[in-house]
Amino acid sequence: MPAPAHGIPGADIAVTLSTASVYPASTEVAFSLAARLGYDGIEVMVWTDPATQDATRLRQLVEEHGVPVHSIYAPTLLLTQRVLSADPWGKVDGSIELAQEVGAPTVVLHPPFRWQKEYARGFAEGVAEREHASGIT
Repeated sequence: MPAPAHGIPGADIAVTLSTASVYPASTEVAFSLAARLGYDGIEVMVWTDPATQDATRLRQLVEEHGVPVHSIYAPTLLLTQRVLSADPWGKVDGSIELAQEVGAPTVVLHPPFRWQKEYARGFAEGVAEREHASGIT
């Protein structure tokens, strides 16, 4: 475990700003705020904002603001039922691809809802397989 920076416990932990936390403002606003406020990175919540689904645009924002994408938040919430795919695994796979394209090491996702029985049956195995195959946590 690395030693804390300047003797401050936890100072070596990266702090990211989620694009969801600035809603209803845009992804561009989130990057600007993260840079101005000194965040270490961004978590991109993939949703209806086209920038959140566009690796080229996200890389431009990283370059413009100097704030890297640390994680992609897969659109697995009720509000994002049709974003990237209607299929839950399609959403996860699309989020992994986006993470790879922007250099993010992590994809965040919610476990299945109670009514997603088929998705739930193989959830842990499906996540493990994808992590192993992609290198994305």
